[in-house]
Amino acid sequence: MLVIDDQRMMVDVVEAMLRKAGYREVETVTVSREAIAAFERFRPDLVLLDLHIPGRDGFDVLSDLRDRDQATPMPVLMLTADNEPAVHIGALEPGVLALPTTPIEEPMLLARVRNLAAI
Repeated sequence: MLVIDDQRMMVDVVEAMLRKAGYREVETVTVSREAIAAFERFRPDLVLLDLHIPGRDGFDVLSDLRDRDQATPMPVLMLTADNEPAVHIGALEPGVLALPTTPIEEPMLLARVRNLAAI
């Protein structure tokens, strides 16, 4: 799994939750411009992506990821603290399979990860 979030604390929390649940192959990125290189190097089965990242936001990063993975696009779990309905609707249009609001509780995050990882 590839976790992309500009907040180191959030990345550390999500990574710890995933590793505690038994997921061993977890790569993290805190700078959006490093996301594509990490994706191409790591080729994750699932991406956990923050929506509001300085520089290139989650929509831009998602578009870049989709451009590189058109044949069999990987599932994306986009994370955001933004509760605006328009943001959630806009995020679902590009093919995001889930958009939980942060902070997310560990059982909810893991349930969504298990669901998406099974695709």
